[in-house]
Amino acid sequence: MLAGLPKAPSLYNPIANPQRAKQRQHYVLRRMTELGYITAAQYEEATQAPIRPKREVNEYSVHAEYAAEMARQAIAEHYPDEVYSHGFRVYTTIRKADQEAAYASLRKGVLDYDRRNGYRARKAFRSCRRSPTRTTTKRL
Repeated sequence: MLAGLPKAPSLYNPIANPQRAKQRQHYVLRRMTELGYITAAQYEEATQAPIRPKREVNEYSVHAEYAAEMARQAIAEHYPDEVYSHGFRVYTTIRKADQEAAYASLRKGVLDYDRRNGYRARKAFRSCRRSPTRTTTKRL
């Protein structure tokens, strides 16, 4: 499926247009067979397989963006050259239940504070632009 998307990703999107995606899949697989990248049996197997697009799923099931960034920074400090080129797996001591409770509590606190005395609107607008007719020059 991925090989067919570069030509027109929105046109051959398997979620938005499954028929066109299937047509493009057949074309790409046929060309791969003609060029010798796959066998006729592989072509038949691939064309018979249904297209099952996967919708975007949140990779992380808990809000821990700051903790994840702190872990990334710690790894970058120890392995600056490899941090983006190697597949590091980092395990922390953060428990999902604790993090969810902390996130909910912080969110509730911020929303409560905003309701009590939050920013609602600007009181006035003052332009900082100078008039084109008035120019001021300063000497140093």
